[in-house]
Amino acid sequence: MQKRIVSAAAALIALGLAGAASAAGQSTDITGGAPGSSSTPATPSYALSISGQVAAACSAGAYSDSLNLQNITNADGTLNTGAINGQFKQSASKFWCNGVNSTYSVTVSSLKGPTLPSGATAAGFTNEVTYKVTHNLPTTPALFNDYVKITLTQSAATGLLIAGSYTGSVVVTLTAAS
Repeated sequence: MQKRIVSAAAALIALGLAGAASAAGQSTDITGGAPGSSSTPATPSYALSISGQVAAACSAGAYSDSLNLQNITNADGTLNTGAINGQFKQSASKFWCNGVNSTYSVTVSSLKGPTLPSGATAAGFTNEVTYKVTHNLPTTPALFNDYVKITLTQSAATGLLIAGSYTGSVVVTLTAAS
């Protein structure tokens, strides 16, 4: 009989501890049973959800470069298209955009020379060379990460070129997806 009183007292103490832990906001798992029983204690777990963001961005690396075409005329004063067509420049660093709908634009400004004096156009002279460009950027808005290669093509002039320095530009503008 003494054994039953001790077992009953132990059970009451265990229930009292469980109630106190529960009242304190904690849970206590009381398992057990007869020796050789197959009761398995509950496994505590903790789940941590992790998140982060990546903002859409673009980078053009080196922001400017130059391409010197040297003399762009033939001996007769006409445009030497061979001095321009096929000339290219590749960027020193990669251009990239990480936004799925990032875009770019390519703006071409013709080669302009010195201001023409009065009557020069009527005499068959010009101070402008037009050209087109090709590039290796994707044709549809997309992610991209590559060196940009600009190639000059289809150069033309409407007359003899007036002497002087000629400057033009090709500007590639990257726009990150919003």
